[in-house]
Amino acid sequence: MDGKPRIVDQQYLGSAQEVTARLSRAPAGSPERTQHKKYGDLAAVWGILARLGVAEAIDAVCEPRRSDAAASVGTYLALATLNRVVEPRSKLGFAQWWASTAGPRFTKVPVAATDHRRFWDAMDRLDTDKLAAAERAISTAMVTEFGLDLSGLALDMTNFATFIDSTNDKAPIAQRGHAKQKRGDLRLVGLGLVVTRDGAIRNDAHTQLGRLQADEDARRGLLPRGQGRGARAGHLQARGRGLGLSPRNAPPSAPHVLSAAPAHPPIPRAVGSAVTDPVVGCGW
Repeated sequence: MDGKPRIVDQQYLGSAQEVTARLSRAPAGSPERTQHKKYGDLAAVWGILARLGVAEAIDAVCEPRRSDAAASVGTYLALATLNRVVEPRSKLGFAQWWASTAGPRFTKVPVAATDHRRFWDAMDRLDTDKLAAAERAISTAMVTEFGLDLSGLALDMTNFATFIDSTNDKAPIAQRGHAKQKRGDLRLVGLGLVVTRDGAIRNDAHTQLGRLQADEDARRGLLPRGQGRGARAGHLQARGRGLGLSPRNAPPSAPHVLSAAPAHPPIPRAVGSAVTDPVVGCGW
């Protein structure tokens, strides 16, 4: 005061050794250990899956599981989809990845329940008809929940490589062909997607033999499946370089499918379903 310093408060901190000891200790209330778990993207994807009722749609077409089962078939397929979106792993590596996330806490599915054999058991409970029924329910939920505009649709056809062994005859859909990923050494699975023009949101999909080309895929029978998938879907109409479908055969209000694939004779339908695409095609 009056231009002179004045001591307001004074506290003795101790000797230099005592000060050093105090600074080296953790402050009061600090945790002794911490864990860092992945959460944000995991919770966002799981929220969308729950909003669409993916697990419930799959469970609805499957027989009830035993009371001591760790999770339902739909839950295991939802977990597989979750992993595909966030950080793809094989079934064998799923448990280790799951332990590094906060998923076990908010999904109530413990790490012990994610053994790779449990995924195999769940997938064995599904056949093509059940998958198609579940797919219809999920696609309808997507249209109604998010108000998807089906007045214009785009068709995209591609293939992807798998690591299915060449001697494995239990996956006839995986065959050698023209690999878009330049992996001619691997067996391929073809995939056709019908997506909305706004946001490229999938409305219909179908897997097929990997040896077939994209133009063959267009005529394989994918397009007619679009009818009835969405709440407002009608006959699909092609514009531009046609797929062999005449616009005159479709009503004016029908959705349009835009594609540059040339017309090709019909191709027999291959065994597969869009629900299994994230599973079969990515090492699952």
